[in-house]
Amino acid sequence: MVSKEIQVKSVVMGADIKISVVVPTFNMKDSLKLLIESLENQTYPRDNFEIIVCDDGSTDGTAELMIELCNKYHNLRYLKQEHRGVSAVRNLGIKHSKSNIIAFTDADCVADPNWLDEISKFSNSADFIGVYGPVKSPISRYEPFIHIINTGEGTIAGCNLALTKTVLDRVGYFDPILIFPWADDWDIRFRVESVCGKIVYNHRMKIYHSVRYNSFPKIVKGASFFRYFAYLNRKHPGLLATVAYTDRILFRALVKTYHIVVFYLLPIPFNFLIRLLIGIGIFWIFDFCRLQRIRLRLKKYNIKVRAIDQICHVIFNWALDYLIGFHILIGFVQFNLTRRTRG
Repeated sequence: MVSKEIQVKSVVMGADIKISVVVPTFNMKDSLKLLIESLENQTYPRDNFEIIVCDDGSTDGTAELMIELCNKYHNLRYLKQEHRGVSAVRNLGIKHSKSNIIAFTDADCVADPNWLDEISKFSNSADFIGVYGPVKSPISRYEPFIHIINTGEGTIAGCNLALTKTVLDRVGYFDPILIFPWADDWDIRFRVESVCGKIVYNHRMKIYHSVRYNSFPKIVKGASFFRYFAYLNRKHPGLLATVAYTDRILFRALVKTYHIVVFYLLPIPFNFLIRLLIGIGIFWIFDFCRLQRIRLRLKKYNIKVRAIDQICHVIFNWALDYLIGFHILIGFVQFNLTRRTRG
């Protein structure tokens, strides 16, 4: 069924719009308000940019909030569609944008006051393709099960990215099939840089991502999205060589799952229990060392990691990587079976 697009508020603005900010949202009313306030308080002239909030079928009162805010801010627009995913709702914003420069951020973020100014400095270049910046989650103490994002140069996050509409028209918009975490970010980067050129990095173009606590069922559901990795890998065969984009989460998951198949099933001269304990020990040491590296990195920002949290993190990530790897393998099997059936 085709979703009905609802334009709740449309503001007729002048021809001086230089940047369109597209904000996808789904049931994030409270954090969305903070984001809009941060955008409306930019150092960049308010008459020179528009904010397009694209609602993916929220049911938490987002529509009522947006009607109120649209009456308050003349450069704010609100579009709503039935729930189809973040890529589809971003595309909705792109289609309705009035500027050739389109900046993307998310409803659970807050923009630095100079964010749009920093985008503007790069977008004035004649050969401008796109620009991205760092994303930081302000936390004082690390705990397991929290959702944070801390990225720098080399890692593009869709919540801090600006591209030209000309480039998007050339390579295509966001792929609505890709719904698992970071997939749309990987996909758009590969397509843009393979066709148009490099997306540049600006360390002063800052976005702050909120800290959220994830429930265990939500984490398990999120891992299942990695079944779409087979589709993404089919589109971009060089993906496995660039998995560092997400701190090698896919690499860890694939290695651990491969370890299950090879280490446990091959007829090596140890009984199953010994092989299992050796395998667990190897990867617990691997994860513990990895967390030590993260701990040292967080220490630079005065973020504390308690010993009990470190142990829980190791156990949690050890299990999560296996779960993700399992879904990736299932995805490859399903993808190949579907191709053969269609063939």
